[in-house]
Amino acid sequence: MSDKDKTWKLKLNKSENIVINSNEHSEYFREISSHHVDVNLGFKASHLESSSCMNLTDMVRYSWPQVKSTENLIAVHQSGKYIAYGIFISNTIWSVRIHDVESDSRHRVDDLYYPVADLAFVSSYEELMLAVIDVKGNVFIYNLYFLNGQFHYERYLEVTASETSAPGPYKLVWYAGDKESSIPRALAVTRGKKIEIWNLESIYSSHKKIAKTSALPISILREHIIEMNQHNDLVTRVCFSVDGAAVATASLDGSIMFFQILDLDEPNVPKPLHSWEPHGGAPVTHMLLLDNYEDDVFWRFLVSFSNDNSVLKIWSCESWLCLQTFSFHAPSPGDVIHMIPYVDRYSKYIYLSDCHNKVFYVLELFSDPERPIAYVFKFAAFLVISPILSIHVNSCDVVLRRNPGDTGLMLSGGDDNDIHTDFDDLRGRDLNILHDNRIRLYILSPKSLQNCELLFPSLPIVPDSSRMILVDDEEEEE
Repeated sequence: MSDKDKTWKLKLNKSENIVINSNEHSEYFREISSHHVDVNLGFKASHLESSSCMNLTDMVRYSWPQVKSTENLIAVHQSGKYIAYGIFISNTIWSVRIHDVESDSRHRVDDLYYPVADLAFVSSYEELMLAVIDVKGNVFIYNLYFLNGQFHYERYLEVTASETSAPGPYKLVWYAGDKESSIPRALAVTRGKKIEIWNLESIYSSHKKIAKTSALPISILREHIIEMNQHNDLVTRVCFSVDGAAVATASLDGSIMFFQILDLDEPNVPKPLHSWEPHGGAPVTHMLLLDNYEDDVFWRFLVSFSNDNSVLKIWSCESWLCLQTFSFHAPSPGDVIHMIPYVDRYSKYIYLSDCHNKVFYVLELFSDPERPIAYVFKFAAFLVISPILSIHVNSCDVVLRRNPGDTGLMLSGGDDNDIHTDFDDLRGRDLNILHDNRIRLYILSPKSLQNCELLFPSLPIVPDSSRMILVDDEEEEE
């Protein structure tokens, strides 16, 4: 039988069990070598101290709502230099604020008549463009800039929702545009179980004179909007491919769907490419695509979530096999686990914040550059004193273990924009020399936005290529 009739599979243990107890340590580290991993909390959230691995500095003091939501409470620009968030001003006035990290200054963008539901910066280092949607479904897009050291903003578009618009929850996702792609800049707006894909360039060019002074009713923009109604329940996640020609969607109806976008200039229905129920029909509460923007590797692997994000599965988008499953369990029946997931720009780690039990997890990933294999091979857990509602990773690298008084010597990935650590570098290093993982990130707690340096031991473990084997398509793993 030829290799064409075979499939790459991981040869891992069938399952393993992890138990975390707060009365032993405030952090926990472990190698992972199984297809199915059960993580059991042996305590309730009564700890009064955070892990000493986390060095926290307050940036903004404000009371953010601790809500179970798919929307962003904050948005961080791709450069990491600007953070946007909505704040309450008075009984009927809300506002958007921009925090300039380098100058430690805050700027007021605009006053709104309804609370902010979601906000997102365009995914570009060069441009400073922010989209905001309020709880009524009205959308505001701003150009932000600094002139002679002074902050300024211009309203690019304001679009008012109609009374018959689909209800929320609402979410915004950018496609920034690509010079090599025929797909123009777009914005995806989710309204409950419906998705709208806006052709921003066409909307602005067609209504430029009016847009400068007035809000545009969404009813006059329909010719520039693709509507997607393929899901039967609330949409929980939308992701654009790097060239904007494909869209991945996840929903509480239990399905994940991939679509091809043929043209944004004319209304059309995106072409279905693939769909499946990753959790056997259970609601899909979140989805992450494990893209690596440094190496231009996209949509090879996907992580699906269910049960309030307490169950995650890693999938190959080539073989459509489930490569690994993690299940997190509360201390006792009836207790709640609700995870907030995140992945950095280079898919080096999956981050999970358990808001109810105040635990922060970091799962280190290995993905083979040639074969459709990816899995978590290192696991870390940190107790935190306050729930982490949102995170944004600025950089992560491997450093030599610090002695008291040392500033730390970096092994690789020193640039704040460079999160990548090559596994060839790991294989070549002396594993008898102790190293630490260093992750710099912003974390949002109920009462403050904080700058965090997370420094924890790098276990001397290197992914083993012998775990990857070719098997017949119909062959079952032992």
